[in-house]
Amino acid sequence: FKLLYPSDISLDAKRKMIDAVWQGDNSVRSRVQENESMEKASEGLKKLIEDLGIPGVKLEVTKRKTAKDDSELDATAYQMVLSVAPTGGVSEIGRADETDEDGQQYEGVTFVQLFSRTDGDERNFESPKVQEGIRNRIETQRLSQNQSKVEQALLKRAAIVPEDLFAK
Repeated sequence: FKLLYPSDISLDAKRKMIDAVWQGDNSVRSRVQENESMEKASEGLKKLIEDLGIPGVKLEVTKRKTAKDDSELDATAYQMVLSVAPTGGVSEIGRADETDEDGQQYEGVTFVQLFSRTDGDERNFESPKVQEGIRNRIETQRLSQNQSKVEQALLKRAAIVPEDLFAK
């Protein structure tokens, strides 16, 4: 998601647009965190941009793409992915600066939404059910690691006693 606007617009207009992206329960970012699509969540911002009537404002809802590994992410997206919580979700808001072919300076804000690679695009990491599944997977993994550690420790302490030493 990226919102770009000419750098010479009024401070009040900038504040209104950034608040619509970031602040409050009805902002684009918080609606996306509640598992709404970016397109639907940004409809209110589009309306605000039309109402403000500022020429040159660009709102980009980029297409979803799957990154196989870090090498497929550009530097800014990579930094934003690092700011996503380990369980997934939506990144912090980042700064976006661009210059077009005519030399017009644009500034704005951007953020990325991260999806699970294993369960497909529709996974909502904030859902208690998903959190429980992740916790269960981690607990199972730790239990099996602990079990193998205990078995190894017991084998180290075990002594091999010849059978003829046992009383019959």
